[in-house]
Order: sequence, then C-alpha cells, then structure tokens
Amino acid sequence: MTIKITFDTNCILIDEKDCKKPYYKQIKALENFEIRGFIKIFKTDVQDTEIYPDAPQQKSSDTILRRLKQSEKFEELQGIAVVGHTRLNHGKVCSDNDADEFYLLNKDQKQNKNKTDVRDVMTLHTHKNYGNDFLVTNNVKDFLFDTTVQIIDPVILDADYLK
Repeated sequence: MTIKITFDTNCILIDEKDCKKPYYKQIKALENFEIRGFIKIFKTDVQDTEIYPDAPQQKSSDTILRRLKQSEKFEELQGIAVVGHTRLNHGKVCSDNDADEFYLLNKDQKQNKNKTDVRDVMTLHTHKNYGNDFLVTNNVKDFLFDTTVQIIDPVILDADYLK
C-alpha cells in the first residue's frame, strides 16, 4: 500500500530562496521517495489558484511560471468548487453531504484563534475526501482546528533518514 500525501502550496519549492527554507531538504527527500515509488504526492486544485498572479505572495511572472511548472509534477485532486476561489474546470459540484462538511470545517476554522482563509479549508476538505494519509505543510497552526487529520510539518522530518 502506497502512502498518500497531500502537499500544501508552501511545499512547492523552486528557487534559491526556497533552498534556504528550513524544510527544503525534507521536501526534496519526499519527492525522491515518490520517484522511488514509496509514496504518492498530490496537490489540491487550490494550489495553482494560490500560485497564479492574483496571489499577493507572488513577485514575478518568472517565479509564477516556474512554480506552476513544479506544481505540474503532482497529480491534482479536485475539491468542491467555491466561487471566487476555484479555477474553471478545476472543481466539482458538491453533494449536500460535502456542502455540510465544508460548512462545518469552515465554521470550526473561523472559531480557531489562528485565522486562516477559505483556501486552507478547501485544501483540508479535499485531502479528507480523497482519504489521503498525511497533509504536509509548514503552516500546521492553520489546520489545527481539525484534529482528525494527520498533519506533518516538514521541518520535523529528518532529511538524512529520508534519503
């Protein structure tokens, strides 16, 4: 059985600045594990939305294009379509059950003292719907409102052990 991992957007690493991040080696080791067939890494439909130019954290079109290219390496999981957050043809119509679960996750997240945005809830909802084993993010605090998900901060992984 292959371990299924969902990468949060902050795990898409591409350039010199990313090499200085404290979890760079760990992410590259996980990517190597996928190449060797030990794990399968997925992205959610939210990631490319966050990478596109309307995302405030992006500086240059070159960076955007390289980050999108890196993102293409991972199979995309489509979550429920949320107006204003989902790209055309990258989300699916949801059932009543999905809508209820998403509403409850969003409500729980809003009660969390670490305010995050709806895209974190979309990522978590998609991760859960596909039954993936671990969500890897360096923003663990943004997902602590849901204690049913195994969340891993890549900083805690031993990159030498993962080789």
